[in-house]
Amino acid sequence: GDKKIATVDSKGNVKAVSKGTAIITVKGTKSGTAAKLAINVTAAPEKQPPLVPAEPVVEKPAAPKSQYITDIVPAYQTNTTNHYAEYSAAKSIAESGIAKSFTMGGEKYTDGFTFYQSYNWAVWNLGGKYTSLRGVLCHVDGTSTNTYDDAALEVFCDGVFQKRFMLSSDMAPTDIYINLSGVKQLKIVGINSEHSNSCYFYGTYGIGNPILN
Repeated sequence: GDKKIATVDSKGNVKAVSKGTAIITVKGTKSGTAAKLAINVTAAPEKQPPLVPAEPVVEKPAAPKSQYITDIVPAYQTNTTNHYAEYSAAKSIAESGIAKSFTMGGEKYTDGFTFYQSYNWAVWNLGGKYTSLRGVLCHVDGTSTNTYDDAALEVFCDGVFQKRFMLSSDMAPTDIYINLSGVKQLKIVGINSEHSNSCYFYGTYGIGNPILN
Protein backbone atom coordinates (compact mmCIF):
# COMPACT_ATOMS: atom_id res chain seq x y z
CA GLY A 1 0.00 0.00 0.00
CA ASP A 2 0.87 3.65 -0.13
CA LYS A 3 2.54 4.42 3.19
CA LYS A 4 1.96 8.13 2.62
CA ILE A 5 -1.80 7.50 2.97
CA ALA A 6 -1.92 4.74 5.60
CA THR A 7 0.33 2.27 7.37
CA VAL A 8 -0.19 -1.16 8.89
CA ASP A 9 1.72 -2.40 11.92
CA SER A 10 2.75 -5.97 12.72
CA LYS A 11 -0.56 -6.61 14.48
CA GLY A 12 -2.64 -5.52 11.50
CA ASN A 13 -3.65 -2.15 12.94
CA VAL A 14 -4.22 0.47 10.25
CA LYS A 15 -3.16 4.05 10.92
CA ALA A 16 -4.24 6.95 8.70
CA VAL A 17 -1.40 9.23 7.62
CA SER A 18 -2.89 11.68 5.13
CA LYS A 19 -5.95 12.23 2.94
CA GLY A 20 -6.34 9.86 0.01
CA THR A 21 -6.86 6.21 -0.93
CA ALA A 22 -4.46 3.41 -0.11
CA ILE A 23 -4.54 -0.20 -1.26
CA ILE A 24 -3.72 -2.59 1.55
CA THR A 25 -2.88 -6.24 0.84
CA VAL A 26 -4.04 -8.80 3.37
CA LYS A 27 -2.42 -12.25 3.27
CA GLY A 28 -3.26 -15.31 5.35
CA THR A 29 -0.25 -16.69 7.23
CA LYS A 30 -1.28 -20.35 6.80
CA SER A 31 -3.33 -20.42 3.57
CA GLY A 32 -1.22 -17.88 1.75
CA THR A 33 -4.39 -16.44 0.28
CA ALA A 34 -4.08 -12.72 -0.45
CA ALA A 35 -6.71 -10.03 -0.81
CA LYS A 36 -6.55 -6.33 -1.49
CA LEU A 37 -8.56 -3.72 0.35
CA ALA A 38 -9.01 -0.08 -0.55
CA ILE A 39 -8.79 2.30 2.41
CA ASN A 40 -10.19 5.77 1.83
CA VAL A 41 -8.84 8.40 4.22
CA THR A 42 -11.25 11.33 3.98
CA ALA A 43 -9.23 13.79 6.12
CA ALA A 44 -5.66 13.92 7.32
CA PRO A 45 -5.37 13.22 11.03
CA GLU A 46 -4.45 16.14 13.19
CA LYS A 47 -0.82 16.15 14.09
CA GLN A 48 -0.31 15.94 17.81
CA PRO A 49 2.23 18.34 19.24
CA PRO A 50 5.29 16.68 20.69
CA LEU A 51 5.04 15.83 24.33
CA VAL A 52 6.97 18.29 26.43
CA PRO A 53 7.82 17.16 29.94
CA ALA A 54 5.92 19.31 32.39
CA GLU A 55 8.05 21.46 34.62
CA PRO A 56 7.89 20.28 38.21
CA VAL A 57 5.68 22.47 40.35
CA VAL A 58 7.71 23.85 43.18
CA GLU A 59 5.47 25.01 45.96
CA LYS A 60 6.75 28.02 47.82
CA PRO A 61 6.96 27.33 51.52
CA ALA A 62 4.29 29.15 53.45
CA ALA A 63 5.50 32.02 55.56
CA PRO A 64 5.95 30.78 59.10
CA LYS A 65 3.16 31.85 61.40
CA SER A 66 4.23 34.10 64.21
CA GLN A 67 4.22 32.63 67.71
CA TYR A 68 4.63 35.97 69.45
CA ILE A 69 1.84 37.14 71.75
CA THR A 70 2.15 40.64 70.25
CA ASP A 71 1.01 39.22 66.89
CA ILE A 72 -1.47 36.59 68.06
CA VAL A 73 -3.19 38.31 70.99
CA PRO A 74 -2.05 41.91 71.53
CA ALA A 75 -2.87 43.44 74.91
CA TYR A 76 -6.42 44.76 74.78
CA GLN A 77 -6.05 47.14 77.71
CA THR A 78 -3.33 49.02 79.62
CA ASN A 79 -3.59 51.63 82.32
CA THR A 80 -1.37 54.10 80.45
CA THR A 81 -0.62 53.95 76.75
CA ASN A 82 2.57 56.02 76.90
CA HIS A 83 4.21 53.77 79.51
CA TYR A 84 3.53 50.46 77.76
CA ALA A 85 4.74 49.61 74.26
CA GLU A 86 4.37 46.58 72.01
CA TYR A 87 6.82 45.61 69.28
CA SER A 88 5.91 43.45 66.28
CA ALA A 89 8.35 43.10 63.40
CA ALA A 90 5.61 41.82 61.08
CA LYS A 91 3.27 44.73 61.83
CA SER A 92 5.85 47.52 61.76
CA ILE A 93 7.39 46.27 58.49
CA ALA A 94 3.91 46.11 56.92
CA GLU A 95 3.17 49.66 58.07
CA SER A 96 6.47 51.46 57.51
CA GLY A 97 8.91 48.97 55.99
CA ILE A 98 11.08 49.17 59.12
CA ALA A 99 11.07 46.85 62.12
CA LYS A 100 11.04 48.86 65.34
CA SER A 101 13.18 47.45 68.09
CA PHE A 102 14.43 47.73 71.66
CA THR A 103 17.70 46.48 73.12
CA MET A 104 18.29 44.46 76.30
CA GLY A 105 21.64 43.17 77.45
CA GLY A 106 23.16 44.33 74.19
CA GLU A 107 20.75 42.21 72.12
CA LYS A 108 18.17 43.76 69.76
CA TYR A 109 14.57 42.58 69.90
CA THR A 110 11.98 43.38 67.24
CA ASP A 111 9.16 41.47 68.97
CA GLY A 112 8.03 41.94 72.54
CA PHE A 113 6.69 44.56 74.93
CA THR A 114 8.07 47.02 77.47
CA PHE A 115 6.92 48.71 80.71
CA TYR A 116 8.13 52.13 81.83
CA GLN A 117 7.78 52.94 85.54
CA SER A 118 6.14 50.80 88.17
CA TYR A 119 2.54 50.36 88.61
CA ASN A 120 1.82 49.98 84.97
CA TRP A 121 -0.04 46.96 83.67
CA ALA A 122 -1.33 45.27 80.54
CA VAL A 123 -4.07 42.68 80.07
CA TRP A 124 -4.47 39.97 77.43
CA ASN A 125 -7.59 37.97 76.59
CA LEU A 126 -6.37 34.42 75.99
CA GLY A 127 -9.70 32.60 76.08
CA GLY A 128 -8.16 29.47 77.60
CA LYS A 129 -6.54 28.58 74.25
CA TYR A 130 -2.87 28.55 75.26
CA THR A 131 -0.59 26.64 77.60
CA SER A 132 2.43 28.87 78.24
CA LEU A 133 4.28 32.10 77.56
CA ARG A 134 8.06 32.16 77.29
CA GLY A 135 10.36 35.11 76.73
CA VAL A 136 13.45 37.02 77.81
CA LEU A 137 13.09 39.55 80.65
CA CYS A 138 15.60 42.34 81.18
CA HIS A 139 16.19 46.06 81.73
CA VAL A 140 15.98 47.99 78.46
CA ASP A 141 19.39 49.42 77.56
CA GLY A 142 19.75 53.20 77.68
CA THR A 143 16.80 53.81 80.04
CA SER A 144 16.81 55.07 83.63
CA THR A 145 18.62 52.90 86.20
CA ASN A 146 16.65 54.36 89.14
CA THR A 147 15.12 51.13 90.44
CA TYR A 148 14.45 50.02 94.04
CA ASP A 149 15.68 46.59 95.03
CA ASP A 150 12.20 45.08 95.33
CA ALA A 151 10.81 46.27 91.99
CA ALA A 152 9.15 43.44 90.13
CA LEU A 153 6.80 42.31 87.42
CA GLU A 154 3.90 40.36 88.85
CA VAL A 155 1.78 37.92 86.88
CA PHE A 156 -1.94 37.34 87.47
CA CYS A 157 -3.95 34.62 85.74
CA ASP A 158 -7.71 35.08 85.85
CA GLY A 159 -7.21 37.54 88.69
CA VAL A 160 -5.11 35.16 90.79
CA PHE A 161 -1.47 35.96 91.56
CA GLN A 162 0.82 33.38 89.93
CA LYS A 163 4.42 34.58 90.18
CA ARG A 164 6.78 37.50 90.58
CA PHE A 165 9.89 38.33 88.52
CA MET A 166 12.34 40.56 90.39
CA LEU A 167 13.85 43.51 88.51
CA SER A 168 17.13 45.43 88.69
CA SER A 169 18.78 47.80 86.27
CA ASP A 170 21.92 45.65 86.11
CA MET A 171 20.09 42.31 85.75
CA ALA A 172 21.20 39.84 83.10
CA PRO A 173 18.71 38.78 80.40
CA THR A 174 16.58 36.10 82.05
CA ASP A 175 14.48 33.38 80.43
CA ILE A 176 11.00 33.36 81.93
CA TYR A 177 8.09 30.92 81.79
CA ILE A 178 4.41 31.50 82.64
CA ASN A 179 1.98 28.59 82.84
CA LEU A 180 -1.20 29.54 80.96
CA SER A 181 -3.10 26.23 80.91
CA GLY A 182 -6.81 27.07 80.96
CA VAL A 183 -6.12 30.77 81.56
CA LYS A 184 -8.61 33.16 80.03
CA GLN A 185 -7.10 36.47 81.15
CA LEU A 186 -3.42 37.30 81.66
CA LYS A 187 -2.36 40.45 83.49
CA ILE A 188 1.25 41.61 83.99
CA VAL A 189 1.89 44.43 86.46
CA GLY A 190 5.06 46.43 87.10
CA ILE A 191 5.28 47.12 90.86
CA ASN A 192 7.48 48.20 93.72
CA SER A 193 6.05 46.46 96.76
CA GLU A 194 7.98 48.48 99.37
CA HIS A 195 6.20 51.59 98.18
CA SER A 196 2.69 50.15 97.88
CA ASN A 197 2.60 49.91 94.09
CA SER A 198 3.51 53.57 93.58
CA CYS A 199 5.78 54.62 90.71
CA TYR A 200 9.17 54.00 92.30
CA PHE A 201 11.11 52.51 89.45
CA TYR A 202 11.76 54.77 86.51
CA GLY A 203 13.61 52.50 84.14
CA THR A 204 12.07 50.49 81.34
CA TYR A 205 11.84 46.71 81.45
CA GLY A 206 10.89 44.45 78.62
CA ILE A 207 10.01 40.91 77.64
CA GLY A 208 11.57 40.04 74.30
CA ASN A 209 10.49 37.28 71.91
CA PRO A 210 7.37 36.41 73.97
CA ILE A 211 6.40 33.05 72.46
CA LEU A 212 2.82 31.97 73.10
CA ASN A 213 2.22 28.21 73.02
